[in-house]
Amino acid sequence: MNLHEIGLKHGTDKSTYHEYMNFYEKHINKEEIERFLEIGILRAESIKTWREWFSSKTIVEGWDISPFPPVVGCDLRYVNQLNEKQMLENVTGTYDIILDDGGHTAKMMQTSISVLFPYTKTYIIEDLHAPWCGEGYVKPGDINTLDLLEKFSVDGWNSPYSTDEQKEYIDKNMEIVEIFVRGERSSPLSATAIMRNKKLK
Repeated sequence: MNLHEIGLKHGTDKSTYHEYMNFYEKHINKEEIERFLEIGILRAESIKTWREWFSSKTIVEGWDISPFPPVVGCDLRYVNQLNEKQMLENVTGTYDIILDDGGHTAKMMQTSISVLFPYTKTYIIEDLHAPWCGEGYVKPGDINTLDLLEKFSVDGWNSPYSTDEQKEYIDKNMEIVEIFVRGERSSPLSATAIMRNKKLK
């Protein structure tokens, strides 16, 4: 089965609604992935999908702040993506992919990539359409993460949740591979983006 079909089998919304999995499979060579981390476990449909799709040799890790079911063959931990110290303490090595499917607020997305981008070859931020789902996802003073990425080549990474040092690293090393948007740009139904770390290629 391909990644989308495995996702349907486990019921992840990456296949059933958002239609991300075909997009991901286009960009990911599963045989090259040695270490993978997903932020946001919930009911573990997605983690089970990745575990089945990747090689048995691939290390699959997951973080969340809410209770989650155990998944055989995965290292799942309670980690808060707004706690920089806790995230760094739970980094287990250099990742081939970090996928953020966590809380989806601008602060969560931008804090996580600011802290974790130096530790991964590829970084994926999922559900960039969240700001269109309610005001709770973007607070006054926030910059929409999708806007940040779309304007990156011109404006650089100017998140209010990044230190100057973090901004400098991202500006120097981040390459946007592709942004996937389903629906209209003014009110997307689904949106995700894949970035590569030029320093760790």
